Amino acid sequence: MTTRTSDSGPRRRALLAATALAALGVGSAQPKAVAAPAARRVRLTLPAPTGPYRVGTVSHRLVDQDRPDPWVASRPSRELMVSVRYPARDVERYPRAAQLLPGEAAGFDRLNNFGGVPQGRVDWAATRTFAHQGAPPARARRGAARPVLLYSPGVGDPRSLGTTLTDELASRGYVVICVDHTYDGSAVEFPDGRVETSRLPEEYERAKREGTVVELLRKTCAVRVADLRFVLDRLDALAPMPLDRSAIGAFGQSAGGFAALQAMHDDRRIAAAVNLDGVLAYVEGTRTPALSPRSPRTGWTVPC
Repeated sequence: MTTRTSDSGPRRRALLAATALAALGVGSAQPKAVAAPAARRVRLTLPAPTGPYRVGTVSHRLVDQDRPDPWVASRPSRELMVSVRYPARDVERYPRAAQLLPGEAAGFDRLNNFGGVPQGRVDWAATRTFAHQGAPPARARRGAARPVLLYSPGVGDPRSLGTTLTDELASRGYVVICVDHTYDGSAVEFPDGRVETSRLPEEYERAKREGTVVELLRKTCAVRVADLRFVLDRLDALAPMPLDRSAIGAFGQSAGGFAALQAMHDDRRIAAAVNLDGVLAYVEGTRTPALSPRSPRTGWTVPC
């Protein structure tokens, strides 16, 4: 079923255009702030997890040889970075992981979605998480396998922007796989030091000129869903412990929430999904494209 909305004038057109703009994390041009000296930059502290387990983390580079990169035609394969958060033990000998690596921090500083935070004011690379790099996994009770969650961030955001939530879930016994959507997130740093930055601002400007913003939003969601499904294909190689394949969920914020629901609809391996503040529509101009018919599997209305 397709829902159409009437055009009630310039104010409504401006509102809908702003909605599409916000969905891509792109704002109007602002004067560049002068970077503050490093000694004066704000350093952020994250809240500690409250669950019974300490938290460990490992990161992996994944390459999908069967899928050319949808954003960069010269890349013959799709390349991702993921971080795995898990219940850990004996963490004292293992360092706390940075929330953002230096290249990621620089990219996030240039393209962050916090409109009130001037560029250069925060030392994003200084923040430490409560996840300990490479810490050994905690033993599950009676050898049980751990439930698995996939996390997809908002458009333009790095996978680490949900750190407090993912670390909290890991402290309560979940294995959480945080996915960076390369060329969508602000910056992705790979093990060789290469940093790939977001292509979405330029993609959005081109889509505005060509009148194809809705198509760009659809592509963005489709790429994210394909990324999540590829991560599921590599599940056994990612986590340092037995995983419960009957208890796989997905969640995300904004576009990540939309992608999580769509991935659940498309992939029977995902049993549950949570959408945190994601709009379930592709909105631009005066049209609100449809949500698809009910899913025969769940009876729920799902995004198309």
